Amino acid sequence: MKRFMALLLVLTVTFALVGCQKEKGDYKAGMYYASTSGNQSTFGVMFVNEDGKIEDMFIDSVYLKASENGGVSWTSYGNPATGYATTKMALDNGWGYHMFYADYAKSTTTPTEEGYKAWLKSNNKLEWFEQVRLIIDQVIELQDLPSKTAGKYDAPAGATITVDSYYAVIKDLLEQARK
Repeated sequence: MKRFMALLLVLTVTFALVGCQKEKGDYKAGMYYASTSGNQSTFGVMFVNEDGKIEDMFIDSVYLKASENGGVSWTSYGNPATGYATTKMALDNGWGYHMFYADYAKSTTTPTEEGYKAWLKSNNKLEWFEQVRLIIDQVIELQDLPSKTAGKYDAPAGATITVDSYYAVIKDLLEQARK
């Protein structure tokens, strides 16, 4: 009986110690950077912690803020444009990008920033940066890219933006960080 109890104690301690160990991730610890090319480049930074797990990411896109007096000109979606080069996140942490503002402005005679945010909520719309955060959270949860359907990545629910460039950057980041 003593031998049985001793064996049981050894097994219990062994399994307890194994259960306490953190599961190691598939990536090398560090900070990684990737980008797509073109005048509307997407770029990303990914942090992998010492356990080899993706801890966080930052993704942004170059954006031309239209202005007649702007110092930059380029062709965007086949149309020539002039303005100031910036990034979507540089515009008031993403809020200033106003992805749906034109739709909102049509619905009111006195558009305001507070009204816009309320309109987004009441119409179940997420601003650009909120949708990008859904993509980032999805990758952090999966610790990988999502599966593909018909050759396209399965974007998280609520993401209505075109996601190809974001997943291209994330794929590059993951490839850099793989062990």
